[in-house]
Amino acid sequence: MAIKPNKVRLPSIVAEIATKVDATLEYAGIYQQKIHIHSGMNTTISCDITKARKLLGYAPTIALHEGMRLSADWWLKNGQEI
Repeated sequence: MAIKPNKVRLPSIVAEIATKVDATLEYAGIYQQKIHIHSGMNTTISCDITKARKLLGYAPTIALHEGMRLSADWWLKNGQEI
């Protein structure tokens, strides 16, 4: 899958405003995907599985990159947009 480079750069304040709007909408019981996504655009949302490996013996059988590729393939084959 070809991925276009991210060409649009927005100032961090856009994410801060989106975060406040998202929280207000959530309080009202409303979910607006685009606002929610923009609220996290100035943060990193990666996770470290070291603790899960140690405490739970978690041993993934599929590497992250391959798992992401398989997920994207599934979404596209099932008529979903990415």
